[in-house]
Amino acid sequence: MNTNQRLTKHLFLAIMIALDVILSPILRIEGMAPMSSVMNILAASLMGGPYTLLMALLCGIIRMVLLGIPPLALTGAVFGAYLAGTLFQRHQHIPSGRRSVKLLAPA
Repeated sequence: MNTNQRLTKHLFLAIMIALDVILSPILRIEGMAPMSSVMNILAASLMGGPYTLLMALLCGIIRMVLLGIPPLALTGAVFGAYLAGTLFQRHQHIPSGRRSVKLLAPA
């Protein structure tokens, strides 16, 4: 991976973290963060497993510090994000009814 691709992934990671931190408290149900799950799955399909794991970990830590969310919420987000990223990298598509939809896949 060359420098431009790495920089692009890091910038996209920063943007996804910012969106997750901003949107999660707005659309939050007590005890759940559905918008965070949506952002994790979106990041998994666009960036892959390791970057999604890092994104979920950093977003969880930021939300724990700023919003007082318990640390137990971090475990589900991190495992789910890593699993989604790894499965998407392995299969390179998301099943959608009769056909599969190809999305932006990391090289």
